[in-house]
This record gives sequence, structure tokens and C-alpha cells, in this order.
Amino acid sequence: MPAKEYGIFLPIGNGGWMLSTTAPHPEATYAWNKRAALHAEAIGLDFVMSMAKWRGFGGSTDHWGRSLESMTMMAGIAEATERVKVWATMHANVHNPAVAAKMYTTLQDLSGAGRA
Repeated sequence: MPAKEYGIFLPIGNGGWMLSTTAPHPEATYAWNKRAALHAEAIGLDFVMSMAKWRGFGGSTDHWGRSLESMTMMAGIAEATERVKVWATMHANVHNPAVAAKMYTTLQDLSGAGRA
């Protein structure tokens, strides 16, 4: 059986991890995501992952109403970290497969050591 890996979803969309009016409500900024990724790496997690998000839920919290682009942000995270794997996601019906492959290849080159 393969070894298990543990990681976190980064708060790439405003509101972060919880849809709530009382929980902390992080903004969708690179600074928040970098801080979370560095903390994940420091405590020994194996990966950080960002979702591809194009639309939020609206309502009183506007949860995920503002978000960063996954691949671009993970390139920055790869540069800021040393060990954790960086997992970017994208919607298959939005991106041309050749463009997606080129983007992932570039992320792999930037992150080095098989991290992407």
C-alpha cells in the first residue's frame, strides 16, 4: 500500500475554508496563501493544493466571490517553498489540453524535484 500524504487546500477564494458569517474570513490574496503554505511546510505536511474557482456563492458572505487563479498562484507558492508538493487545479472544459500541459510543465520546471 502506498504511503499516505497529507496536505491542505489553500484559501484561494475569499472566505477561505468555511462558509460562515462568524468564522475568520480571509481575503483572496497571495499573502494569505503564502502564509498558509509556509505554515503547512513548516509543520511537515506533504502538499498544498489550490482549487480552480471561477464563481462564488454570493449571499451575505460572498463566499469565494473573489479568487486567485490557481496555476499562477501555485507558481508563486512553488518559489516561496522548498519541499511541499504544489498541486494546482484547472477545469478541463475551460483550458485547451495543450495549453494546460504547457502550464503544468512550466510549473514543474519552476518547482523542481518533482513537486508539481
